[in-house]
Amino acid sequence: MMDEFNVMQTIPDLLLGITFGILSAFLFAVQNVLFKSQKNSISPTTANTIKIWIGLATVSVIVILPFRPPGGVIPFDTIMILAISVLFGAAFGDLAYLISQNRVGVSVAFPIAHTFPVFTYIFSMIFLGEFFYITRLGGVILAVMGVIFVSKQENAGKEPHELLDTGLDRIGILLAVLASVMFAIATLLIQVGMTEIDPVDGQFVRMFFGSLMMVPIFILYRTPGNTIPTRRTMKIIIVGSFFGFAFGSLLFVASIKYAGATISAVVGTTAPLFALPLSFSHLKEHITSKVVGGTALTVIGVVLAVVGVA
Repeated sequence: MMDEFNVMQTIPDLLLGITFGILSAFLFAVQNVLFKSQKNSISPTTANTIKIWIGLATVSVIVILPFRPPGGVIPFDTIMILAISVLFGAAFGDLAYLISQNRVGVSVAFPIAHTFPVFTYIFSMIFLGEFFYITRLGGVILAVMGVIFVSKQENAGKEPHELLDTGLDRIGILLAVLASVMFAIATLLIQVGMTEIDPVDGQFVRMFFGSLMMVPIFILYRTPGNTIPTRRTMKIIIVGSFFGFAFGSLLFVASIKYAGATISAVVGTTAPLFALPLSFSHLKEHITSKVVGGTALTVIGVVLAVVGVA
């Protein structure tokens, strides 16, 4: 099904989708670095809730803009598919990632979580009938090696004052992998759900249900006695949510619409390339040459896994 979709794509649509994907990757990288800078001032659950509510408010304004063409009626099954996609992606997936990021650092959690194109390819073969290519199998192996290489570095991904002799937090690594799987499922669901509708309308559906889903999650994980985030922290989280999530996720959905899930997932792997220099310059994270090498290996492997041919 995905290969058939790619054949039907026009070159302008493909280029537009790739452009949207690159912009989305950059905005997601900025968002996550901003969120990490405030990790001691706000809980991951609170940050994730604010992020999705900002996303809903932003897309709601875009939906009612007078110069937008009116959207058609969205089928009920499409609404359900998009609702489930946001559950896997923006709700549970992002929450798992944010907790992982706080435990092991942006420079470790980000590359691991962004191996999701590997799982996208595997799931697309299982559920959407995409063909198997030996080159892509080699890419999967390279990507897994890169993830292991990064995760094995004992002091990688932590600020200098956090360096410990105990090595990386295994729970943090596991959460990053779990986030990767959830992002893959969400990507495929968006591909299926966006086939016949406008990206803005589809994103509105996703943000509406995502905001509803975050209410019980926020209540469940709220810890009594938590300090109220400072005004500065709230401003940073809101700015990061507005640019990084509200527009970043909208651009990602548009990328999937025009370029397909596979290509959009590949382009999404460029996000760690933006995040690494940002986390080094702004967060002063301890990034070793081995972490950089592992990240590069992961990105190369993911690219081969999703665009390689026999």
